[in-house]
Amino acid sequence: MSAETDEKSKKIPIPKRRQRLPGRHIVVSDEMRAQLDSELTRSQANIALMARAFPPEFAKVTPTRISNWRTGRAKSADGREWHYVMELLSRLPDANTGLGIK
Repeated sequence: MSAETDEKSKKIPIPKRRQRLPGRHIVVSDEMRAQLDSELTRSQANIALMARAFPPEFAKVTPTRISNWRTGRAKSADGREWHYVMELLSRLPDANTGLGIK
């Protein structure tokens, strides 16, 4: 009976982890976190409003995800998402200069 049980246990499939495309995810380094924090502080960007305006291909980028990048809770990020957010933040004006409208 135990030999039969051993045979059955060998046939149980092990679930596969979700496959990711190679090279798509990047490690978020301390320098990258500092750059993100600097851009968010400089622009005083409202992450929640920003995330609502993201195009559909970046719909998974949420305020929580950006916060996790900033605080270090997330150790990696989708490279395309990271670069999109950083490019967007770099184009925002400084909070203390406003939009230049008087």
